[in-house]
Amino acid sequence: MARAVVGFVERVDGTLVVAAGSPDVDWARNLLEEPACRITIAGATWAATARELVGAEHAAAVRDLILRYGTPSENLGSGPAFEVRRDVAPLDATEGPPMEGPPIEGPSDAADGRSGLAPDVIRPG
Repeated sequence: MARAVVGFVERVDGTLVVAAGSPDVDWARNLLEEPACRITIAGATWAATARELVGAEHAAAVRDLILRYGTPSENLGSGPAFEVRRDVAPLDATEGPPMEGPPIEGPSDAADGRSGLAPDVIRPG
């Protein structure tokens, strides 16, 4: 199973936003072909489904990622962006608690309360 470490922004509703810096990035091409994936954040793994963002949604995702990670993220506009929705509970109960309240626990450094965790892993399902 392929693995990729990617930066993300968590929305208030718990969905994650990710974007690729190139249309040729393998993980992004995999999500375009098969949107089912697994995500691992802070040791918990969930089944998830990715949806490609286009137009204004793509622009907003890229903007949010640049604001989160700074100017090294400026290449993100050239590749696809996705909204990733997690299933309700982790795949393995030993890998993390069921999702209750905020879906990611950890330090919050964003004004809107999004997690301040480092980028983590997205794998094809």
